[in-house]
Amino acid sequence: MRLAISQLNTTVGDFSGNAGKILHSFSLARKTAADLVIFPEMTITGYPPEDLLFKNSFIRENLKCIRYVQTHSKGVSAIVGFVDRGESGELYNAAAFISNGQLLGTYRKIELPNYGVFDEKRYFRPGREGVFLECRESGVLTGLSICEDIWIRDSFIYQKPYASEASLIVNISASPYHMGKQDSRKNLVQNLARLTGAHVAYVNLVGGQDELVFDGGSLIVSPKGEWLAEAAYLKEDFLVVDIPLVSREVRFFGKDDFVCKKISWSQTKKSTRVKKIKPVQVAAMAEEEEVYRALVLGTRDYVEKNSFNKVLIGLSGGIDSAFVACLAVEALGPSRVIAVTMPSPFTSKGTYRDSKILAKNLKIKLLDLNIQKTYQTYLETLKPIFQNKKNDTTEENLQARIRGNLLMALSNKFGYLVLTTGNKSEMA
Repeated sequence: MRLAISQLNTTVGDFSGNAGKILHSFSLARKTAADLVIFPEMTITGYPPEDLLFKNSFIRENLKCIRYVQTHSKGVSAIVGFVDRGESGELYNAAAFISNGQLLGTYRKIELPNYGVFDEKRYFRPGREGVFLECRESGVLTGLSICEDIWIRDSFIYQKPYASEASLIVNISASPYHMGKQDSRKNLVQNLARLTGAHVAYVNLVGGQDELVFDGGSLIVSPKGEWLAEAAYLKEDFLVVDIPLVSREVRFFGKDDFVCKKISWSQTKKSTRVKKIKPVQVAAMAEEEEVYRALVLGTRDYVEKNSFNKVLIGLSGGIDSAFVACLAVEALGPSRVIAVTMPSPFTSKGTYRDSKILAKNLKIKLLDLNIQKTYQTYLETLKPIFQNKKNDTTEENLQARIRGNLLMALSNKFGYLVLTTGNKSEMA
C-alpha cells in the first residue's frame, strides 16, 4: 500500500482554512498515487475545540465541512478526524473514512482521556466497536484508532480479534508536546507493532493552539518495530511511503470479547504509478533546539491564530527578556516586534546600554520610556503610610508594577500582544 500521512497545522473553528489544507493534501495524494491518505485527530474542527462543542452551530458547521471534503475526494481514499453526532444528539470524537466522493464509514474513539490538558469525557461519548477497512483487491485489513486508544494497555487495540487480524493499524492523534515526548511515542508505537505483528501508521497534529503546542513527528513502523518513515518535527509535512502489507501470522492474543465491523473498499485505480519512494529519516534534535523550536512555533501560532499584528516586549538588558526578543524575531520577523526600555533609579548604565545594542542587533523598534518621575510619584503617594519603614524589595518591585502598566497601556491602545519575560523560577 502506498500510504500518505498529512501532518497538518489546523486552527480551532477555522473550517474553511482546515478544509483548504485537506483538499491541498488530496491534490498531493493524487500526484503521488497514494492509496490512502491519513490526517490528524479532529482535522475538521481543530483541536481542542473545548466548549465550542456545546454550540449547535459549531457541530453543524463541522458536519457540513466533512460533507464538503467528502464531495471533493474523487480519486482519493482518506481517514479524516471530525466530530460525529449520534441519533440522540450525543457527540463522538471520530474518524471518517471517505473514498472517491463517498463516506463509507466512521470510527468513534473508544478511550477518552480525562487528565492533564484533556477533558474529553465532558464533551464526548465513547464509541462501542472497532472498525476494519477491508481492501477488496488484497484482502488486507486496516484497523482504525484515535490517539488515546493506543495509550491504554488493555484497550481493544491489544485484544483478539483486533490485534490478530489487522495488517495495518492507523492511529490519528493530537498529542501535545513536552520535552522528550517524542521518545515516549516512539516506544509506544514500536511496542504496539511488535505485540500485534502489524504495521503501525501514527499521524500527529502539529502547531500551537492556545496554551498547547503539538509537535508532529508522525511515524510509520514495521511489525518488527523498525522505522519505515518519520515526518518532520514541529512543522507541517506530507509523508509518502510504500509499505508491504501481506497476510500476517498471529503474534499476540488478548481477550476474545471485542466487536469489530468491517468496511469494504477498493483502492482507487491509478493511471500511472510513480517510482518507489524511500523517505528520508528525520535527524534527532538536541533538547535545547527541541524546546527552542517548540517555543517559536507556539509563539508564532498564538499570535497568528488570534489575529495580532505585533508583539510588545519589556527589554531590561537581562538575559530573559533578550531571549524572548530573539524568540519573537524568529517567530514573527523584526518588523512585528516592538521593544520598550523603561529605565528607573535602579537601572544600571550597562543594562540600559545592552537593551539598545540588542534592539539594534535584532533590527527591532525600541521605545524609551523613563519611569523615574512615575516612580517618585508612587513613593510620594505611599510616603504617609510607609513612614518609619526601611526601604526593601517593596520599593524595587514598584518598578515592575509601573512597567506592567505602561506595557498594557501600549497593548490596549495599539492592539499589540505583550509577551512575558519571566523565567520559570520567577513564575514559580
